Amino acid sequence: MSDLVRYEVRNHKAYLTLNRPDRLNAITAGMARLLTELVDRANEDPAVHVVVLQGAGRAFCAGYDLKQYAEQGDLTQPPVWDPIKDYQLMKRNTDDFFSLWRSLKPTIAKVHGYAVAGGSDIALCCDLVQAAPAGELDGAVEALADRIAGVPVNQLVMQKLMINQAYDNMGLHGTQILAALFDGIARHSPEGRWFQEFAAQHGFPAAVRWRDSGRPIPDGGGPVPTTAELDEE
Repeated sequence: MSDLVRYEVRNHKAYLTLNRPDRLNAITAGMARLLTELVDRANEDPAVHVVVLQGAGRAFCAGYDLKQYAEQGDLTQPPVWDPIKDYQLMKRNTDDFFSLWRSLKPTIAKVHGYAVAGGSDIALCCDLVQAAPAGELDGAVEALADRIAGVPVNQLVMQKLMINQAYDNMGLHGTQILAALFDGIARHSPEGRWFQEFAAQHGFPAAVRWRDSGRPIPDGGGPVPTTAELDEE
């Protein structure tokens, strides 16, 4: 599991690299847990002033690994489901992502390629997300990180605590609770179950093709199409 996120420190900067390039750094539970551990490690290291989060390969992060979760149904409970059990699972992932937000030291998301779904959640948990042409991204992030690294840690921590407190006062914590609950409700709705069953029977790529084709999911879920019916489309 330690290879899911790489960790390196250079010149007062800690680099965390999401490391599943063959899956466009799609999220697994192990990756989320490791993210928290490494953010804590950076915070405990007096030599680190700033954290840079990046992705290996062609993308920052393509979200949850739905080939795993949708095809295997790991995130779907039986028809009579326990919303609190689901909330505990999803809130744990949210808390792991939010380790970047709670980090006492500033965090920068170095985004290249895809940052979608859960990947955008991770990026937006960082304090800063860069917007730069692809050829200039490395230089822009390093210049910003170097500027931050030159500030004493105690000043960085105090500034970050003040800024985060302002967002907390506007209700950030409440939105996180609702988001985790709604995530579970959406996956266990008739439409959510239909999509998961479709992926389990025909594979996640086929489910994505159906979704992206513009064809509606049958009202109320409905039966999953047979292979013959898919061929007719």
